[in-house]
Amino acid sequence: MRRRQFISALAGVTAAGTAGAEALPTGPLPQQVSTTEQGQIGQMLFPSTSGLLAADGGPLTDDSLVAVYAESTASVRDRDGDGNAVSYPEDADIPLVGIDDRDSGAVVGIGGMLVNDGDLVPEIEGEDTLGDLGNEEFLLNLYDEYASGETILWDESHGQFYSLDRFRNFAAYAEDNGYTLSAATDLTDLSGAAAVVITSPADSFSDAERTALSEFVAGGGLVVLHDQSDFSNFDQTANLNAVAEALGAGFRFNDGEVGDTENNVGTAYLPLTSNFNDAFPLFGDRPGITIDLRRGREYDVRVESVADGDTFDGEDIGLETEYTATVRVLGIDTPESASVAATAERPEEWEGLAYDIGAPDAVDELVFDSTASLLDANGEPLTDDSLVAVAAEPTASNEDSDGTGDAVSYPDDAAIPLVAIDGAVAGLGAPFVDEGFDTSADNEEFLLNLYDSLVGGGTVLWDEGHGQFYDLASFPEFESYAEKNGYTLESTTDLTDLSGAAAVVITSPADSFSDAERTALSEFVADGGAVILHDQSDFNNFDATANLNAVANALDLGFRFNDDQVVDDENNAGARFVPVTSNFTGPDSLFEARDGIDDDPNARTTEYLTDWASRATTFARGRLEGESITLSFDENEPLRDPTRLLAYAEYDADGDGSRETLYNREMVEKGYARVYGSTFEDHDEFWALEQDARSDARRVWTESDISEASPYRDGEIAELFVPDAAVLDRDNGRPRPQTVAAYSEPEAALGDQTSRKKHPLFGVDSAAGVAVGGSLLIDESYEQLEGFGADTSGFDNFAFLSDVIETLAGDGREDIVFIDGGHGQFGVDYALSNEDAAYYQRHLEGRGITFEQINDVTLDRLSGARALIVTTPVSSFTPEEAAAVRSFRDDGGAVVCLGSAAAPAEATANLNDLIGRLDTRLRVGGERVTDATNNVADDPEIPTTTDVVVSPEPPRNPGRGRSNGRGPNGQRGRSNGRRGNSKKHNGT
Repeated sequence: MRRRQFISALAGVTAAGTAGAEALPTGPLPQQVSTTEQGQIGQMLFPSTSGLLAADGGPLTDDSLVAVYAESTASVRDRDGDGNAVSYPEDADIPLVGIDDRDSGAVVGIGGMLVNDGDLVPEIEGEDTLGDLGNEEFLLNLYDEYASGETILWDESHGQFYSLDRFRNFAAYAEDNGYTLSAATDLTDLSGAAAVVITSPADSFSDAERTALSEFVAGGGLVVLHDQSDFSNFDQTANLNAVAEALGAGFRFNDGEVGDTENNVGTAYLPLTSNFNDAFPLFGDRPGITIDLRRGREYDVRVESVADGDTFDGEDIGLETEYTATVRVLGIDTPESASVAATAERPEEWEGLAYDIGAPDAVDELVFDSTASLLDANGEPLTDDSLVAVAAEPTASNEDSDGTGDAVSYPDDAAIPLVAIDGAVAGLGAPFVDEGFDTSADNEEFLLNLYDSLVGGGTVLWDEGHGQFYDLASFPEFESYAEKNGYTLESTTDLTDLSGAAAVVITSPADSFSDAERTALSEFVADGGAVILHDQSDFNNFDATANLNAVANALDLGFRFNDDQVVDDENNAGARFVPVTSNFTGPDSLFEARDGIDDDPNARTTEYLTDWASRATTFARGRLEGESITLSFDENEPLRDPTRLLAYAEYDADGDGSRETLYNREMVEKGYARVYGSTFEDHDEFWALEQDARSDARRVWTESDISEASPYRDGEIAELFVPDAAVLDRDNGRPRPQTVAAYSEPEAALGDQTSRKKHPLFGVDSAAGVAVGGSLLIDESYEQLEGFGADTSGFDNFAFLSDVIETLAGDGREDIVFIDGGHGQFGVDYALSNEDAAYYQRHLEGRGITFEQINDVTLDRLSGARALIVTTPVSSFTPEEAAAVRSFRDDGGAVVCLGSAAAPAEATANLNDLIGRLDTRLRVGGERVTDATNNVADDPEIPTTTDVVVSPEPPRNPGRGRSNGRGPNGQRGRSNGRRGNSKKHNGT
C-alpha cells in the first residue's frame, strides 16, 4: 500500500539525507498532556466524509444551516456506485457540518466521524507537521454552545460500528473538559442527558425512538448525527436521514463521498478545509490534544489490537491519559486483506506475484440450479455429441422428482446433457442466470458466449406471453450484463411479430403456444433468428416441459427436454440438486475467457496475496496482541503519515523478559513482508533481508517468479508524455542535436515564450554513459488506477527509458535497475522512490529485470547493476557518493538523471552537480516547457511529443538498443480521446 502519497502532504518534514531531525537525547521522557492555543481553529480534517443536502434532497445552499464547508476544490463522488450521490454545481461549496438551531434544542449533522481514534490527529509536540488540526476543539466548542448539561449519551443500540470505545481519545479529552460520555442502548429514556450522539446506524429507529428524540430536542436537547462516506457502501445514510427527517432538520445526508484532490493530507478522501462560516461561534481558541513524541526516545506501549501484519493499535502512547494510537510498522508492507485490497493494494509492488491481475479466466465451471436434462428427438437419452455442448459430471444422475413417472433415466455410463445446440437454437436445462445466481462461477460468461455464437448482438425478445414465472425481471443481473455487452433485452407478449429481433428467449411456459406462434418461430429461425429455450427441473412439478417440447418439436430440433431433475452428490454447489460441471463438449468459442459480472479488469489483488495477508495478520496477532512492546522512531522519517504513527516495534519473542526482537525486521526476514522504499535508516539492511527471503522462496515469496511476467507496455517508441517538463540544457548553451533524444512539438512554449522552435526534453550522452531528462517519465501519479483523470497507459515512456538504459549499459550487467532513495526523494512530489514507480517496475519485470531502491550508493551491491536512476535529490551527493556513482558508470553501469520543473532550484542544482561529475555537459534547465495543443488531460503542463529517438548518436554498447527514427513513424494510431478534463492533482 502506498505511503508516499501521505508523506508528500506533510509540510515541513525534513527529508532524509538533509540535516534530518535534530538528534535528541535518549532516555525516558515524562509523558504529559499539553495544549495548543493559536487563536482561531486553522483547519479541520474530514476523513471519509459524506456531505449534506437540503431537506428536499437537493444541494444545501442555506448558509444559515451550514457551519463548515469543504474547500471549493472538493467534489462529490459516488464511491459505492449505486447512483445515489447528489452532485453539487461547480460554483457551490459542499456542506460538511449542518446545524439546525431551534429556540429550544439543536440538531447537528456531521459528514464524518471527525474524532474517532483512527482519524483523530492530535498535535505532536516533538514534530508538528500538520499544525494543530481543530477537530476535537471544534466538536467541544459545539458541545459547549448547544448542550445544556454535562451528560452526552452515545447511541450503541442500532448496530453501530462506531461505538463509544472507538472514540476513547476524544472521550478522555471531553471528560477532562467537564463532560461525561456514556454508551446508551435505550433512546426512549433520555432523562438527564444534555446531548445524544448517533453514528452511522446499521439498524433503523422505531417510531417510539424517533418520537423520544423529537421530544428531547423540543425540550432543549442536542442531537449530533455523524455520517460517513459511501465507500464500499459502509454508510447507513438512509437510516440517519430517517432520524433527521423525524427531527424536522433542515438538512439531510448525501449518499456519497466528498473528495478533494488539492486540499488534502495525501489522498482525496482525507480532505482538509478552513472554509468556516464564522456566523457560528464554534471556531474560537481553546486547548486541544497534544502528545509529546520525539525521536531518540523509547516508549513503553501495550498493543491493544492488531489490524494486519503491518498495523496495530497501541495504548498509552505519549500521554499520561490512555491515549490510543494506530501504529504503522515502519519500513515494511504486508499484503492487504480482501476487504480493503480493492483500493489499498498495488499488485505491481509484489515482485513476481501478481501478473495479469484482472485478466479474465476461461470458462471452467458452470452451476445448474434445479436443472432438467435433455433427450433426443425421440424422447430417448441424447447421445449425439454434435448436439451436446455441456454435460453433467460422471458423478451425476437423474431422478423423477415430481413422481409422475415420466422421467427418462440415463444409464450409469452415459453423460447427462445439460445444454444442447441445434443450428441457431439452444436448449438449457435450467434458468441458469436468474436473480441471485452464483456469479463466482462462469454462467453469465458462458451464456453471453452462446449469445455471441448464435446471435452476435441486437435485440433479444424475452417471452412473457405464456404465464412464465421466469420473466425478464427475474434476470436483473444478466440483463444488465448483456446490455453492457451490446445486447438489448426486451420483454414481449407477441411472438407472431418478431420483426427487428435477433433472438427470442423462452423460459418454462405455463401456457401452450398457438399454431400461429409456432409457425412464426419456425419462420424466424429459418430467416436466421436464434431461439434460446430454458427449462427447469420437475421438482414440485414446477416445470412446463411438455409446452417447451412442443416448441422444440415445431422447430424440428434434434433434442427435447426431460421431465426430470439432475442431481449430483459429489460435484455440487452446496446441495445435490445444484450440480456443478466442467464437462464441456461444445465448440471452444463457448468457453473462451471474457469479463464476467464478478470480474474486475482493474482488480488489485489475488487470492494468493489475500491469503498471505491473512497469514501475516495471524502471525502478528500471535506475536504482538496484548503484549507490551518498545516503540521508537526513525531519524529520517516523519512521526506519522498523518493519522498513524510510523515506528519501530521491539518485543520479547522468547519470553526471557528482554525486548530484543525488532518486529519490523522479523517480518521481512521471515518472508511475511516486503521492504518499503522510503528513507528510513535501516532500508538497505532490510532490503538485503528481503532479497534473501525471496531467494529462499520464504512464505509470501514462495511463488515469486519474474520469468512468468508477460511484456508490459513494451514495443516500438511512438509518443511520450512529459509531465512537469524542464527544458534540457547544456552547461554553456543549447544541447548538441546529436545528444537530444526527445524534443517537444513545435507548438510548445518555453517559459512564457511561444515560437515554432522545438525544445529539448531528454538527452543521451553515450560517451559519458549518462542520460538526462527534465521530467519524471515513470511517475505513477499519472496512472489512472492511482486516481489520475486520464489513461496514460498507451504512451511509451517505460519502453523509451528502458531502451535508453539498454543503449548505455555495458555487456554482462546484472538484470537489476536501482533507483536512488537516499537523498530525500521519498515524500516530495518532484522526485521518485521505487514506491512511486511500481508500474515501471512491472514493465521491467516483463523484460526479466528487477527494480529496487538503494539508499547508500557506496554499497557494493550497486556495482553490478544495469542502471542507476537518480531523480532530483533534496540533499546533495557527498564527494564519496558522487565518486561511487562515477565508478559505477566507469564499470559499464548506465546512469539516468531525471529532473522536474516542479523542483526547487536548490534541488535541481543538487542533481546538476552530480551530472557534472559524470563527464557530461548535459544539464536539467530552469525553465518549464508547456504545450497548450499537445498534452494530456487538457493540461499544458503535461506536454506530449512524438519527436523521439532512443539513440541520437552511436551507443556505447552497439546492438543492445532498439533505436527507431525520430518523428511519428510507427505510431499506433492512438487518438486524442485520452484528453479529458482532469488535471494532475496532489495526493492521488
